Amino acid sequence: MNNFSLDSAISLVDKALKTAAESLRYSFEAYWSTYGNTGAHERNLSLHIASGFLMEQLAVFGEGHSEGSAKMRYDLIVYSKSPSCFVVAEVKQLWTASKAKEMKDDIKRLLEFRPVKRKLEPSSSTMILGLIAAFCEEDMRFHQLTTRNEFGKCIQTNDLIKITPHNSCWKNHKISNHGWHPDKPKPLHLIYSVFKISENYNNYD
Repeated sequence: MNNFSLDSAISLVDKALKTAAESLRYSFEAYWSTYGNTGAHERNLSLHIASGFLMEQLAVFGEGHSEGSAKMRYDLIVYSKSPSCFVVAEVKQLWTASKAKEMKDDIKRLLEFRPVKRKLEPSSSTMILGLIAAFCEEDMRFHQLTTRNEFGKCIQTNDLIKITPHNSCWKNHKISNHGWHPDKPKPLHLIYSVFKISENYNNYD
């Protein structure tokens, strides 16, 4: 296969996220590593997502830049050389309206991603996908999202869903029966959305 179709590229991401959810589920059943109600922490999510992509034998980077700027940083960059594809990701804990706003800003930044051209061979068929992912307790109702029109309670989460690029939807994996509030445990979910940024990085010259 010389290049990814959008569907096959998204399927690869879905497979990696399913693997991440399974390893998170196993880990949270064995142990809870944070104290109080501080949450599961974003780094745990990015770690397991990275592991899911590594299982697919892809190049994975825990932090990376966009072409032309060392200030534009992303939580995770995944690269498949053949067929040529990038997945650039941002992760969050979605537990307040302010975090939903941050995720909106993250989506806008993801759409600005340009692969760093050092060591990169020109290609006219490089698929570039954005991935926004978060831990979310069940009462945010994000786990119920299957289409763009099923909004949660919060205005910020409504706005977040509305700005998600139109070639995507929100998906969900339940990973724990106990969220980050020890006194009021609620199921914890991994939610995410995958969307196309571009199919040709040469357009960025």
